[in-house]
Amino acid sequence: ASLAGVLLTRAPPRPAQLAMVLPDRPGEGGWLVEIGDRGELHVRASGALSRAADRDYELWALAQGATKPVPLGLMPVTASTVIKADRLPTKKYQLLVSLEPKGGSPTGLPTGPVMYAGEVVTWR
Repeated sequence: ASLAGVLLTRAPPRPAQLAMVLPDRPGEGGWLVEIGDRGELHVRASGALSRAADRDYELWALAQGATKPVPLGLMPVTASTVIKADRLPTKKYQLLVSLEPKGGSPTGLPTGPVMYAGEVVTWR
């Protein structure tokens, strides 16, 4: 009976969400981002991505209608990583990637140019 109570009171899983974060210039790389049930972002670098040794790419979420993006973490250039995002917007949003000083933005907002963007798509 207690197992049935746990199963019935459990929140249903969130619909799957996915974004391709790509540049506005053809021929460059980008990232595939899958947003998991618990808000974790599974990030895979794809294609030709490079940056200066003293710079990092930083991921941001910008909710529809918002003027300031929320920082989510640093992006890989050659591999995969998982970013735990505890501040994802609850309404429609897009993902942005800016070029920042090594270690990320010192201000909590993008200080470098936003070089990549992608809409988050929900399915299921």
